[in-house]
Amino acid sequence: MSEEQLKKLIELKKELENKKASLEKELELINFNLSVINAAITERSFVTADTLLKTKEEKVEQKPLQKVEEKPKPNLLRSEKLLDIDGFELATLNIYDDNHIDIIPNPEIKFKEDISPFKNFLIKKVFEGKRSNDIEEGIPPEKAFNYSLKKDDLGNIVEINLRNIDVHNEQELRSLNSSLKWTFKRIREKLKAV
Repeated sequence: MSEEQLKKLIELKKELENKKASLEKELELINFNLSVINAAITERSFVTADTLLKTKEEKVEQKPLQKVEEKPKPNLLRSEKLLDIDGFELATLNIYDDNHIDIIPNPEIKFKEDISPFKNFLIKKVFEGKRSNDIEEGIPPEKAFNYSLKKDDLGNIVEINLRNIDVHNEQELRSLNSSLKWTFKRIREKLKAV
């Protein structure tokens, strides 16, 4: 390597170091500006709990009392008993005209939500599957199939409420009945074995 080439390399190194220092200063300035902007945004959008409580209280106080419209009670279309092969009543289905069904398991069958045929099959595959299908078909979440569980003080399921189910679709009801019957039969068998 000639002396001239060495000088050029040293000059290039100095230029690169100067450029690096310049870029580092620019980066520092950018970071500083971003922190100032973030602080300003946070300061303007941050609301303390006291302020939030005051505004909520004000909103509550400002609302005039409104007459609550009571929805008419749904009419019971029919009740169906789900029976095991030996005639044992597994559950009662109360089917209402507002597209909801109340399922009341036989109180002699005491089970919790996590028992395997109930949770893995009925809840996950049947109920959550139906809800997913409704939503995928474009039905708004508030109008899609939904369910809720009522439990006693010990955590045993005492009632299953189904909402937004077409109670006039006999095929859908037959499919539901068969899933319920299969589930309750398996639960009964499981509890007998214990």
